[in-house]
Amino acid sequence: MTGTDIDARNGAESGRGGVSARVTLTVTPEVAELLKGGAHVDVIVHGDAGFAALAADAAVEVRLADGTVVAASAGTDGRGAAADASSASSGSSAPTEPPVARHAIIALESTSPNAERTFREVVVALDGLPGVEITGISPLYNVTNFDAPDAFAAVLTVSATLGPRELLAATQTIESAQDDDSLDIDIVDVEGVTSDDPELTLPWPSAKEHASVLAPLLDLDPDARIGKDPVSFLLAMAPDAARVGMLSANWILGDTTSGGASSGSAFPGGGNPFGGNPFGGLA
Repeated sequence: MTGTDIDARNGAESGRGGVSARVTLTVTPEVAELLKGGAHVDVIVHGDAGFAALAADAAVEVRLADGTVVAASAGTDGRGAAADASSASSGSSAPTEPPVARHAIIALESTSPNAERTFREVVVALDGLPGVEITGISPLYNVTNFDAPDAFAAVLTVSATLGPRELLAATQTIESAQDDDSLDIDIVDVEGVTSDDPELTLPWPSAKEHASVLAPLLDLDPDARIGKDPVSFLLAMAPDAARVGMLSANWILGDTTSGGASSGSAFPGGGNPFGGNPFGGLA
């Protein structure tokens, strides 16, 4: 077995008093070889109230049993491993351009009775990512399904300096960290980005046909578009438009549905962690 030291500093916190944590993992030699080759590490932190934080692309040191460092990475602080590798290989001392923040739309859906609380944990996790800021949270919707369990749905908008693939990796990590096996986190659209990659098609074609995405998004932004198509037009044409309905406009503040796991806010200290109005732009 190989000991691996990981300096899991969250980039969002390092500028506020230099808060950091060091996590030591014992991994197999095969995993150590992957880390030496540049594989990234995400550290998931859980608290008594559920999901607490995600440190994406944490810094890694791989050491031999005698303490010799055989590989190290500084982490990407939300910029993505490719950016760091490119900078290191070029050897250039020229200052790098600051990453560009892009508007992105993210859809949440779950059939779990505890979906409302899970969605709040996803919001906290996304907003804790370096380079990601939540800018809008839609109302919570119910989706009536004839051939499957009914679902809950909501839409988030974010401003992200992460690239689309880094954002996808982060959402997949958050999704896998939840106890809710039915949770789906989908990137619907990223400003200025189109992709035909089967793993990340942008804009997401299915979103244009699902009222569970379109209705919350239209509530969040009446002028919203997916690609070049107005969401208001897409929703009017959606075949399942009659099967979605708003459940709550203030679900982010605490459980508001009868199936919620518990009452009250899921956030430390209670209340809305993003300020007064949780919808349509966060201060």
